[in-house]
This record gives sequence, structure tokens and C-alpha cells, in this order.
Amino acid sequence: MSEKLTVEKTIMIEATTSTVWDALTNPEITKQYFLNCEAISDWNTGDPIIYKMISDGKEVIPVKGVILRQKSEKLLEYTCFAPEFEKDISKHTKVT
Repeated sequence: MSEKLTVEKTIMIEATTSTVWDALTNPEITKQYFLNCEAISDWNTGDPIIYKMISDGKEVIPVKGVILRQKSEKLLEYTCFAPEFEKDISKHTKVT
């Protein structure tokens, strides 16, 4: 039996909404703070999202997901999971 774990955390960021949106969706910026990974997506609801990086000269995708909801510069909600858990929804994390 798997338990559903919920963690809620709110932070205040002193920046414009467009700056925050860019930090979440611009691969060159995500690379600076997310495991050296570029976030790649078309950023529409239902689209896949991958976080890719170069490790030992090879492209690696340590995290994948799906965009659940988005309103440009207002809301971004997506799943994320290690590729080996793609079919096991209980191992997916939802980020809003």
C-alpha cells in the first residue's frame, strides 16, 4: 500500500513574473540551478518536459515529466519522475 505524501512550501521571490517564468522555462537558466540540466518543453498543457544534461560526453535525461497546467507567467504545474518510473504513477512528483 503506498501512501500519498504532500509537502507544501511557499517562497517569496523579489522578481517580476516574467523573470521567474524565464527562470523556470529557459534551458540556459535551469542549467544554472537544476543539476546542470536544461529544461526542454513547448510549455503547453499536456506536453512532455525533459531535463537533459551532458555527463561523460553523453546526453542523459535524469528527469522527465508532463505539463499538467500552465498559464504563461502565472502558473506552471507539471509531473516529474526518473525515466525508469515513467509507468509507475505512484513514483511521480507533482510540482506547482
